[in-house]
Amino acid sequence: MKRHISLSLILALLWASLSLSLAAPSAPSASAQTALDRAAAYYAEAGAESWEDILALYAMDSLPKGLSMPEDLSPSAQVLCALALGLDPYALKGCPPYALAAAQKAGGALGDSLTEHIYAMLALKLAPARLYDKDAAMAWLVGQQTANGSFEAWGSVTEPTGLALLVLDGNPAERAAAFLLTQMTENGGFVGYPEYGTDPDSCTTASVLSGLIAASASIPDAVTAHLLSYQDESGAFRYLAGLDADPVYATPQCARVLGELAGGSVYARLAAAAPEAPPYADWADIPAWGHDYVLYALDSEWMIGDTQGRFNPGGEITRAELAMILMTLNLNADGRFGASYTDVRPGEWFAEAVRYVSENGLMEGDGNQFKPREILTREEIAFYLARGLGLMVTTPDRQPSDISAVTPAYADGVRAVFAEGIMIGGAAGVFNPKGRFTRVELAGLLNNLHA
Repeated sequence: MKRHISLSLILALLWASLSLSLAAPSAPSASAQTALDRAAAYYAEAGAESWEDILALYAMDSLPKGLSMPEDLSPSAQVLCALALGLDPYALKGCPPYALAAAQKAGGALGDSLTEHIYAMLALKLAPARLYDKDAAMAWLVGQQTANGSFEAWGSVTEPTGLALLVLDGNPAERAAAFLLTQMTENGGFVGYPEYGTDPDSCTTASVLSGLIAASASIPDAVTAHLLSYQDESGAFRYLAGLDADPVYATPQCARVLGELAGGSVYARLAAAAPEAPPYADWADIPAWGHDYVLYALDSEWMIGDTQGRFNPGGEITRAELAMILMTLNLNADGRFGASYTDVRPGEWFAEAVRYVSENGLMEGDGNQFKPREILTREEIAFYLARGLGLMVTTPDRQPSDISAVTPAYADGVRAVFAEGIMIGGAAGVFNPKGRFTRVELAGLLNNLHA
């Protein structure tokens, strides 16, 4: 059995070893370099099977070209693996960063377990998404920390605490790192699951080491030496001393940490390689000509996308959406409709906008119905914009070539926005009054309005 270190030695370690400086990693010892070379040789022969293997190879600077993404990965693992492979995580199917952000719960939690939460935070730290509430996520995580600085999960305190250090900072990180050093056994290892035995294991030791490296804490030499003791002659790692090598769990974790001991936290390196975050999950679906328009509409808070972080550029404009934009633009017109509509329930996202456009004479309903989900035509949008902007027909000779196809009630509005260059239609002055307007086209219109 292994005894835990004495209190006096604990205090000495905390005083001499715990340092949260941002110093660059020191060169690995000769033994650590030998272990790193062995691990690289092992993977050169065995290949990579999982995303953990890919991270290990990346950390060791031994990632071969041509590797593809493993299938059936969680969104968090997709982000980490994509960055290691030099892929754009935002371009993957389902846009994993935005999928993670959209799944965040009201209390800040990401997923149903501590593991899911931490890996999601880690992925979103590397590949941010606009809807992600980082402060709420960190508050939820810190709320799980116990009085002694540890985190408890899966019948363990050491492994989840090491994992938490990958995303913690400040005082919570210092407390977690200090706690981990109190758990070190006399031979430099860490016990993961006491109910299964009191001997340290390589996976827990690797998790603790990775967390301490991420927190920029000084690493006791005994911990590194203990980790190396699990490696066999092939370069793979055992889970426990005396067992055969475990290529599925122990080897990728330990090999990754070998790379981190030499080159620093793998996650910090991935962050430096991460691409710029797009403002929307479906950014690739927005035509290039509309990019600046969509960004301007977002910055101006005229159009902000849906709750899943998508802009939906090809979506057609509904009465509810136009009501929201007219309210955002703070437009008003003479006359008030002030109706109460049976198809607008209090609390719906457009309820306040419908009240606003009704009270300010911008849009009226049909009897007791507003029909918020009804798609608008181009002539209807032109009419409501002209009304809100107070536009008058000043040049009746400049009008669309298909003005005769415009519904008479909307004709003056169409002439006005056409004359002002706000909505100009297509080639040869064709306005296409009965056509539909997409969201990306509306973003362009709003830019024209404020040009």
